[in-house]
Amino acid sequence: MQDFSELDQGAFWRVLGSRAIGMTLVTAGRGENRAGLIALSAAHVSAAPPTLLVSVDQSTSALSVIRDTGAFAINFLASIDRPVHDRFHPRSGLKGADRFEGEYWGELKTGSPVLNDAIGAFDCELVEIIERDKVAICLGRAVAARAGDGDPLVYFKGGFGGWVASDN
Repeated sequence: MQDFSELDQGAFWRVLGSRAIGMTLVTAGRGENRAGLIALSAAHVSAAPPTLLVSVDQSTSALSVIRDTGAFAINFLASIDRPVHDRFHPRSGLKGADRFEGEYWGELKTGSPVLNDAIGAFDCELVEIIERDKVAICLGRAVAARAGDGDPLVYFKGGFGGWVASDN
């Protein structure tokens, strides 16, 4: 155990990495104007009306596509989707529509790309963007959804893995 009396970025990420998190891919746009990002901060706000939020770094190119289209999709990645995650990671060097190679994509209501084998996806109309520091918090009303099968792609303490339900 380590306590941090000063919370710099390194300490912040170390503590945050102590939380196992299902990997989430946020997508927006159509055709050559598609963009996406791996989002560590995506959460539900309310079930009635169905509202979700995602935090997007203001320097991310996907933010302008979300603003322009007024929509985005939140895709929950399956354990088999690690290659998709890697295509959308900044280290891949891929940008925009180049990240969407392959026939893995469909759409629901807004036209935002939805990963066909995601274990879950919400298609959202943009309701509001709240700008704080270097982050834009995008609030979206879910207008369609898809529930899939499979196990989640989980990130914990710098590594990827799966998840097995316990028999409680």
